[in-house]
Amino acid sequence: MMAATEVVKFSPNGNYLIHSSVDGIIKVWETQTGTLKDEFTPSSHLAATCSCLAWHPSVRSPESLPKSKKRKKSLDETTSTAESLNLVALGTTAGNVFLYSVLKGDVHSRLENGHSLIVNDICWHPERNVLYTCSSDQYIAEWDLSLGKVNHKWKASNNILQSICLPSKNTLISAGNLIKLWDLDKYEVIKKFNGHATEVLQLLPVVTDPKQHESSYFLSAAVNDRLISAWAINSNKDEKNAIASFSLPDEPKTLALSNLKDQAICLSVVTKSGQLLIFEHVLNGKMKKPIRPKVTIKVVKSSSGKTLPILVSYPTQDKDGTILLAHSSFIKPVFERVASKNMTGEITVEHKPSLPSQFSGSNAQKVILGEVSKDTTILTPSHMVSSGPKVENNTHFLSKKKRISELSLQDRLKAINYDQSVEVPTTNQPPLADSMAVLLTQGLTSEDRSILDNVLRKEHSEAIIQNTVRKLNIQAVIPLMNELSRRMSKPHLVLPIYVQWVKVILSIHTSYLMSFPDLIDSLSSLHRLLDTRVAMFSKLTRLQGKLGLLLSQLTSRHQDEQGDTQQEQHPLLVYQDASSDEEMYFRKNLDDAMPCESGSEYDWNTSDEEDRDDSESAKPNETDEKDESD
Repeated sequence: MMAATEVVKFSPNGNYLIHSSVDGIIKVWETQTGTLKDEFTPSSHLAATCSCLAWHPSVRSPESLPKSKKRKKSLDETTSTAESLNLVALGTTAGNVFLYSVLKGDVHSRLENGHSLIVNDICWHPERNVLYTCSSDQYIAEWDLSLGKVNHKWKASNNILQSICLPSKNTLISAGNLIKLWDLDKYEVIKKFNGHATEVLQLLPVVTDPKQHESSYFLSAAVNDRLISAWAINSNKDEKNAIASFSLPDEPKTLALSNLKDQAICLSVVTKSGQLLIFEHVLNGKMKKPIRPKVTIKVVKSSSGKTLPILVSYPTQDKDGTILLAHSSFIKPVFERVASKNMTGEITVEHKPSLPSQFSGSNAQKVILGEVSKDTTILTPSHMVSSGPKVENNTHFLSKKKRISELSLQDRLKAINYDQSVEVPTTNQPPLADSMAVLLTQGLTSEDRSILDNVLRKEHSEAIIQNTVRKLNIQAVIPLMNELSRRMSKPHLVLPIYVQWVKVILSIHTSYLMSFPDLIDSLSSLHRLLDTRVAMFSKLTRLQGKLGLLLSQLTSRHQDEQGDTQQEQHPLLVYQDASSDEEMYFRKNLDDAMPCESGSEYDWNTSDEEDRDDSESAKPNETDEKDESD
């Protein structure tokens, strides 16, 4: 079973606003006076809360309603009293449907045994006394209100059905992962539409002629999709893609339509960031580019300039193009009317808080507060957890202070430094309810620089940053990227930390960022910054290489100069030549002491010369002997 969420919707005439909170309390506000008309708490609100609602299409103003006494509830009266009682169909998480009467302020009838899981959407038939519901059990139920039971039920999908609508009297559109057009006479599929990658949460028929109850087009909005698609209902063509799309800066929250002249429509979209976008367009053909909003409306507080979130809108059909919107909080919503005709661009509405004295005592309601047990543990942020001693310790300290004269000097010193020595036991401390993801969301929502600096400027491991980005709300991804882009545009020492955050966001939420139509415009400054720094990288690398080579040469030269000034080193090996003076002296003395027949070494040259002369003198004799023989 899915968790219940807040459900809110204006009445078809714009005179009422009904809201169902998460705890099942239903409140009806009058938009003319801004007062709370009724507050209703179902007896079974703890077991089954409201999951969706739909006003009866023929709701009239309170002045035109006949005043009658309360009668006994009967399902047979539903047909005749649906218009006079201002009925609202409420789907619950238990699979049942309640018909709530705004006039009586109570449940008019109950429709049970239709679905086994949560009811996700409801729509009324414009003419017949029939109600249609879709559920997470993959079935569509057709309720006969006169009998108070299911008239027909069929399985419409293999996945969860999120939304349905009636474009005409005999056709119905259902949407989950796939959009289907059904024939209500045969309960067969006429046509299928493709185009959304995620689940379709809202369908809205474009009724150009309310008297005919016929729609040629319908709109659809999906989860995490910033494009609202427009589809043509034409079974004769095989066209299954959207003919037009409306571009949004954020995921849509609520849609509302009104008809203008010349077949033009006025689409008002409230995004999850709290802005209101107004589109004006004529659906008469296929559009290649997404349609951008004509007017963007935001509400700011006049005293502080703080932006107030817009909750829901209702475009009227008057000549001024007035847009009725509710902003601030559902505890006490504030209703504003803004004329959007002939207006373009951004419109800022300043809200001036009214004085409490203007509220009459009759509108005040008593609030009964339940008793809180002493054993209850309350989750608080870490900066709100008390760091001092408990109440029991303080009481003990006061009792010790009364008899401080009886203490020794050492005990007195301990009593003086009591606040510094007391440690609160960690086992009795309440658990912390904050984290980096919560702090980031709070800082981005409130635009608090101190909170953002506390998270983004500190160095964290990549695993911590990945876990934080994964736990971060998907709507905070684009504001976080814009904040990081703004911070990276300035020279800062923590720039590598910002780059790491951007790297993790791009790696985790790439598909989500690609669905953002204005991504290039929003992140163009970051793109230019990265291109500029990457272009300088090669030049800086070459400069770093040259400087490194120059510094290494200077370092080696400096080391050589230091080596010259150091003490002279002794050789490890000394080689002496054999013809040294000592050896010459030794050999001379040895020759003098020993007689030699062949002469001294100094006569070697002379003997050689004598031998050469003897050989020369012997040669002519040989010649002479030859001559004599001849």
